[in-house]
Amino acid sequence: MFKPQSSRQEYENQYATLTPEEAERLDNQQTQRKKLLGAHEALTDGVTALREANTMGDETAQITHEIMYEVDRQGKIISGARDKNKSVQDRLKDGRKLARAMLRREYLSKIILLVLFLLLVSTLGIVLWWKFIQPQIKKITGK
Repeated sequence: MFKPQSSRQEYENQYATLTPEEAERLDNQQTQRKKLLGAHEALTDGVTALREANTMGDETAQITHEIMYEVDRQGKIISGARDKNKSVQDRLKDGRKLARAMLRREYLSKIILLVLFLLLVSTLGIVLWWKFIQPQIKKITGK
C-alpha cells in the first residue's frame, strides 16, 4: 500500500533514485490511485444520491397512498350524495303526482259543488215559481 512520505525532500530523494521504468510504474500507480479515489468518491456520492432518491420515493409513495385514500373517501361521499339526490328526486316526482291528483280532486269537488248549487238554486226557483209566483199570476189574469 502507498505510504505518504514524512517530507517532500524524502519523497523527491526516493523518486530520484528510481530507474525510469520504476518511476513510470510509480507514476502509473499514483494515477490509478487518483482515478480509484475519484471513482470511490463518485460511487459514494451515487450511493448517497440513491439513498436520497429512495427516501424521496418512499415519501412520494406515502403521499400517494394518502391522496388515494382521500380520493376514495370523497368518491364514496359523492356516490352517497348522488344516491340521496336520486332518492329526493324520486320523492319529489311522487309528490308532484300526488299534488296533481289532489288538484284534480279539488277542481272536481268545485265543479260538483257548483252543479249542486245550480241545482239547488234551480229547485228553489221552481218551488218559488209554483208556490208563490204562479198563484199570483193566476189571480191577476183570472184563470
